[in-house]
Amino acid sequence: MDAQEVDLFEQLKDEFNTGKVSKVTAVRCRDVWNIHNPTRKITYCMCSSVQRRIYGKDFIEWYESYNR
Repeated sequence: MDAQEVDLFEQLKDEFNTGKVSKVTAVRCRDVWNIHNPTRKITYCMCSSVQRRIYGKDFIEWYESYNR
């Protein structure tokens, strides 16, 4: 994972902690996820704020386990 992707996931963590995950951040994290997890691709559009938080939590958990 490159520095740009790390910054993106750190931004996602900050947004998640404030309670509002933006669609732009969620879509970019989804795209990184899909690159690193080709067998478990996510195609959801990230339109719902509730779904963004659900996926955001999954993305953060994956990011933290990936970077250990």
